[in-house]
Amino acid sequence: MTRFRLAVHSAALASKLVPSLVGKRVSPHTIRSTTAVHSLRAGVDISTIHAWLGHVSRTRRMSTQRSTWR
Repeated sequence: MTRFRLAVHSAALASKLVPSLVGKRVSPHTIRSTTAVHSLRAGVDISTIHAWLGHVSRTRRMSTQRSTWR
C-alpha cells in the first residue's frame, strides 16, 4: 500500500468518527504538515521538528514557522 492510499484509507476510517472529515482532501503532505504544526504548538523544539521533516534549507524553515502564525 502506498503512502497516498494509506492516507486515503486512514481518512476514510477517521471520517466515521469525525463527520467533518467527510469530503475533505487528505494527502500524506496534509498529515505531515498538520503533525508538524501540532507538534510545534505542543511545545516541541522547532529544531527537532525540522530534523524529523528532513529540512536542511533555511527558506523552508521560515515557511513552516510562518504557517504557525496564521
